[in-house]
Amino acid sequence: MASILVIDDHAAVLETVKVILAKQGHEIRTAPNGKAGMTYMSKKKFDLIITDIIMPEQDGIETIAQLRAVSTRLPILAISGLGMVGDTDFLKAAAQIGATDTLAKPFRAVELVSKVSSLLQGAEARSTAAPVHAGASLGGCSAY
Repeated sequence: MASILVIDDHAAVLETVKVILAKQGHEIRTAPNGKAGMTYMSKKKFDLIITDIIMPEQDGIETIAQLRAVSTRLPILAISGLGMVGDTDFLKAAAQIGATDTLAKPFRAVELVSKVSSLLQGAEARSTAAPVHAGASLGGCSAY
């Protein structure tokens, strides 16, 4: 199946997501923050990145921006339990900076599996799609 990197500063979230997705047959690697996640990215190719937004050392927004600088096709699922702080909607900001999809914490296992399956199928479709020619137009287990 797919190779997935999960980045989150909460060990319980990392373990829960790892167990849920490993049961689906995926190979899971975990990182406690964006800085560690980017180090793993330099050593291994992943099919999907799941990243929390609010983390120490390097947050998810910065991580998503760095990932997008490396690849515009890599699917990224942003997760966060904070929602809004002041005028900042963290999941909306993640989508604007380049997250492919978002998921609010807490989420159910079925929601996570559905998002991951959809993102991986979309990535597979993008990688097998015919190239665009110049001038063409492009028309319940809870985790914290």
